[in-house]
Amino acid sequence: MYSVLIVDDEPMIREGLKTIINWEEEGYTVIDTASNGREAIEKHHQLNPDLTILDIRMPGLTGLEVIEQLRSEGKKGQFLILSGHADFDYAKKAISFGVGGYLLKPVDEEEMLEELERIKARLDKEQSVNQRNTNKDLFYREHVIESILHGGQVWAAEDLKKYDLYWTSYQVVLIEVFNESSTHMSAEIKKEMIDLFATSKSGIVFTAGKYIGCLLNSPLFTSAERQHFYNETSTILKRFSSPVFIAAGTGVLHIEEIKTSYDEAVHLLEERFFFAEQTVLVGKEGYGLSMPIEEGEVELQGLDENKITDTLYYALDIRSKDLLSRVLGQFQQWVLTEGYTEHEIKNIITKIAAVALNKLSLVSSETKLIATEHTALLSALYQQPTFVALLDTLELQFSELIHKLGVNSKDTVIKQMIDFIKRNPGDHLKLEVLAEVFNYNSSYLGKLFKNYTGESFNVFLDKVRMEKAKSLLEEGLKVHQVSDQIGYANVDYFHTKFKKYMGISPSAYRDQHKQRQK
Repeated sequence: MYSVLIVDDEPMIREGLKTIINWEEEGYTVIDTASNGREAIEKHHQLNPDLTILDIRMPGLTGLEVIEQLRSEGKKGQFLILSGHADFDYAKKAISFGVGGYLLKPVDEEEMLEELERIKARLDKEQSVNQRNTNKDLFYREHVIESILHGGQVWAAEDLKKYDLYWTSYQVVLIEVFNESSTHMSAEIKKEMIDLFATSKSGIVFTAGKYIGCLLNSPLFTSAERQHFYNETSTILKRFSSPVFIAAGTGVLHIEEIKTSYDEAVHLLEERFFFAEQTVLVGKEGYGLSMPIEEGEVELQGLDENKITDTLYYALDIRSKDLLSRVLGQFQQWVLTEGYTEHEIKNIITKIAAVALNKLSLVSSETKLIATEHTALLSALYQQPTFVALLDTLELQFSELIHKLGVNSKDTVIKQMIDFIKRNPGDHLKLEVLAEVFNYNSSYLGKLFKNYTGESFNVFLDKVRMEKAKSLLEEGLKVHQVSDQIGYANVDYFHTKFKKYMGISPSAYRDQHKQRQK
């Protein structure tokens, strides 16, 4: 649709022209009206219409004076003159200003339609020529940029001026739209950015491998400028429904230096997984994840993959979303401290989650069904663009799992502990470990436990393990197998504990049970 501005000092004529023609059917849309020459010039500056229809005689500036001033300013677009005077001199002067048509008042609808059709054909031709010239200019500009970035070619100032690349400063900005189909989308994304820069005239868009590059003629120096650029770009690319990541290299004074700016932006986007803010990323800024240990949190020295796996399983087993959140926070701190790469982090967290789900599936048939369903969802972790998104996705999945299992909110902490110990006697359980799991001080938790059960934690744990050992021995397992399954690494220690508890050795107990079965 071509835009139209109607200018006439008579309100009835302005409104009549808006309604007499089905503008959309003719390929136009009326964007505004003006009542005098001064207003016409102001609105033309603001709206830059494709076609201006204006009365030749108006108070103040006449229609011809309006056209003369706009043409002197280099304004393009078509003009259609309306006049109540069949004055040939006016017509000749109007033609000298490049007026597209001249109609007498009162306007005849058929004549108006003929003029609009003729002017539209002219606008179509101009648009086609402009598009070809624009495409040609863009091609050559991209060629200049790519020859510098990848070939180190030096261009003379005359050539840079010819392609409108002779600027006072330059900055390379790279855009990544994270999507599995980003390869197909890159042409569409590039077109969206070209349209944006066509309006702002602030830079040139070029292809940069898997990224879309923008060479800016005015670097983004301040955080406010960078945030504005990010917001504007992400809004335009919103229809792709994918996360947008943008990084900028240093601003430089000479076009030969844009390779430095480009390399810096590439390096930043290669670290995209650790981005923690939605803005244009630049070097020497604290945008990456930094997770110092807060007062009261568990030290990282004792953390390892096995401990995190166990704690994650405990969170699922006791249905604790609070513990789930804490253990994922510990995982984030731990891997950042260890300096793992994106690929390593995704492998580790997926393995940890899978092992925790597998342990949960062994608790009961109900947990097995739910755990199996959620194991299939772990592949989504590999598709997350950032570490924050990765942890958020896993926390959401496991929170839903806990919800399906049912939260034990009515049970006391000690009851939960007892049930937990009975389900997991073979784990390397210590009061300190469970205190961390249930988020209690270990000494205080020990007192609560003894008050509730009448026994210390270690005595109760030994009893649970001995009862489990009896059932395993009755199944015919060997003594070292039973010792391992109930959490005693030292077989001799298990032998001593069992004999003290039952009065006979483990092997003797198993033999007695066999005799009774005969």
